[in-house]
Amino acid sequence: MCLFVAVALFTAFSAAAAPRIKIKAATEMDPADPSYFLPADLFDAKGNRLGVAPGVPAAVPMPTQSLPLEGLRKSEVLVYQSPATRAYFERGGVRSDLNVTLWQRFLARYRFPFRIIRDLKDPALAAGNVLVLPSDVALSDAERQQIRSFAALGGSIIATWQLGTRDPQGKWVGFDFMESLLSVRVTGFTGLVDDERYIHPYGDTPVTHSIPAGSRMWTDLLPAWSPLMIRSARPVAGMRTWGHRPTRDTGSDVMSISAHGRSRVVYFGWPERTWMSADARYHDGLLYDSVSWALRLPSVSVAAWPYPYRSAFVSTTYMADVFNANDIPFGKLQLSKGLKGSYYVLGFEIDKSHAALTQLAAMGHEISYEGDEFESFAGQPAAQQTTRLNTMRAATAAAKIPISAHPGFNPPADGSDQITRQVVSEQPIDYMVTWVEAVDGCIPQFQTSTAGSAPRQHPLVLIPRLLPGVEERLDEISESEAVAENHDLVNDLNRMGCVAVARYANQSLLTPDAQSQTLDSYTRNRSTMWGATGSEISRWWVERGELKATLSGDPTAPTLSVTIPGGGLSNEAVIWLNLPRREAKVSLSGPQQVRTVYSEDGLVAGLLVRDLKSGNYQWQVNFVGDAEK
Repeated sequence: MCLFVAVALFTAFSAAAAPRIKIKAATEMDPADPSYFLPADLFDAKGNRLGVAPGVPAAVPMPTQSLPLEGLRKSEVLVYQSPATRAYFERGGVRSDLNVTLWQRFLARYRFPFRIIRDLKDPALAAGNVLVLPSDVALSDAERQQIRSFAALGGSIIATWQLGTRDPQGKWVGFDFMESLLSVRVTGFTGLVDDERYIHPYGDTPVTHSIPAGSRMWTDLLPAWSPLMIRSARPVAGMRTWGHRPTRDTGSDVMSISAHGRSRVVYFGWPERTWMSADARYHDGLLYDSVSWALRLPSVSVAAWPYPYRSAFVSTTYMADVFNANDIPFGKLQLSKGLKGSYYVLGFEIDKSHAALTQLAAMGHEISYEGDEFESFAGQPAAQQTTRLNTMRAATAAAKIPISAHPGFNPPADGSDQITRQVVSEQPIDYMVTWVEAVDGCIPQFQTSTAGSAPRQHPLVLIPRLLPGVEERLDEISESEAVAENHDLVNDLNRMGCVAVARYANQSLLTPDAQSQTLDSYTRNRSTMWGATGSEISRWWVERGELKATLSGDPTAPTLSVTIPGGGLSNEAVIWLNLPRREAKVSLSGPQQVRTVYSEDGLVAGLLVRDLKSGNYQWQVNFVGDAEK
């Protein structure tokens, strides 16, 4: 996280930190005509844009001269209140000052240097500064040219919703200006489906690193203010359902970034009006990271997954019947795909499964717990759930089942609740697989609210399962359709930076071809997707939770401090560092050398720290080179 703003993120929500500005009543914020801003005839009945052009608009060529790093100390944010936009809003009965007011409150809350401007001839529109265009729907030709000139100088742009889609008289002129300036293609709008209201940030991007990937950002369904769907080369957030499903075939992205020449661009597809109901924990984090990146302030974060992966895949098999020789072929199939599976067993008649489970464990697969019998834990008193867990562990121990040294728990039929998570955290169990309701994002989290008195060495890791079991979908769709659906969902989870937990029944009813094809959803993504067992996932997240990285001091040459957990790191952890200049190289002055990698777009440097022993380290960071091309 960027440490060069005085107030820490998520801790400065007091009203005293921002100007006391009265928010207008809803009747002054919403036009009477829901189609006042966006013509209905541009879209079909589902909100998809008609006749949308393929691809993404090519970036406008810009100068490549670098910006001096010293400018970081005096750069500022300029929030533009367009006179043309203000007049257009007011003709529709809407107060446009809300857009500026909300930005003003946010920037003041986190002590970003900012000013409100009403003239694009302002001398502050110079290279290194950031111009915020808050739902500036109506722009004149002169305003459009001045905005382009500012970007060409090396100024950064933050734009929201519709930008320059109308002229000063309110006539619709289309998306061409915003699409070419922001390098996006508008594909539709949201708001027609009740569940199409959750913005999900993608993991490990330069502008979302403060927020867990897939965190649900709820938005109001406001007919006149529907967020725009886009295509872009670098999407960083998308519109998903509560259950993290993409909402439409044409694409569900709603936020993007780009860098052309010396200019940086952040685009938010939703208008400021929707901020009124946004969860500030996530929304402020998204704004904070975006403004910091646009200002070119260095920031640091620990990647969610081991290098070089951006997501993870876990193949899980639950016990629907006794394990026997029929389960061995699937165990071999997983290994042939480069995967070790996680198997979960019931204590009921477990001795009958001993031979097969022993063979699976010998192959390298993980054996963990499912329960005492195939019955949901949800809704049962804590004492009853604890008794069942103890019975489960005693039965598997008596049958000499080769339970993993770092076991997990995957409850029968996803039947668990908050009490289950509490009582499992009191057991010698490292992690728990949960359905989507237990975890807000799409990456593992820690269970911290325990009722037990025995302290744990490490917190219980909750691994969210977002994928429906392919076999379980056969009641509604065909096998081939279920396999295709699974493939699309795994691709999307990989794109978002999530963990994809695949679910199979032992002695599955899926055909061998279908089993192989579902695992191919992983193999097609294996260059960016970490194939791991639940135990490996949980151990990584414990280590990652103890790995700390902070920046301090002068933003042009900051000090990087890193804490490596006791016992070191079992996987290659990467610490991402946002670069103040594209394609700059990082030079570290300190007692220990570390390997450095760079993102393809040249915006981020990664420090690989697996080989460092446990302890505290400090380096002086210098940024060398400044191609920015």
